[in-house]
Amino acid sequence: MSSYKAFKRSRDYEESDDDDDEEEGLGEGEEESEDDGEDGGGREAPKLTWEEANFVSKTRTSDGRDVYHTELLPELSFFSKEKLVEFTKGTRFKKLKQDMKRGLRTHDDVQKLQQKKAARKERQQQRKREKRSGKRAAKAASLDQSQIDARKAKFAAKKARRLERKAAAS
Repeated sequence: MSSYKAFKRSRDYEESDDDDDEEEGLGEGEEESEDDGEDGGGREAPKLTWEEANFVSKTRTSDGRDVYHTELLPELSFFSKEKLVEFTKGTRFKKLKQDMKRGLRTHDDVQKLQQKKAARKERQQQRKREKRSGKRAAKAASLDQSQIDARKAKFAAKKARRLERKAAAS
């Protein structure tokens, strides 16, 4: 099986997990629309086994035992499913899986991720602006007129020094 097909099946598996959670929120008399336009005509994503979703193939030896191989590391074999599951929960396997998914992204996937990144950055900048403006307004409100005048005079002197330095340089 090619890596791209395995990736598509993995993505379908992950999407099918999310769909189950959404259906629980539907109340009586509400129906989920079948055609949302994303998957090309309302086709239902195939249900995948755990092995397919994690790029694992299972082969049976001549003495009847199961041997598990992962497509991400072809040289690695497991003789028990428990050891395989433990390996798939590890950081090494997760990084390999993430790298493979990154390499198989389509143009639409990249565009979608860039939009999410831009939206997240904008939200973060907005939070920072609100945080700063609150502090600045509180600090400005706590100053009396004499402090304000002193700061203005200090800045005027600073500006005059800058202009003198600029005039001397040219």
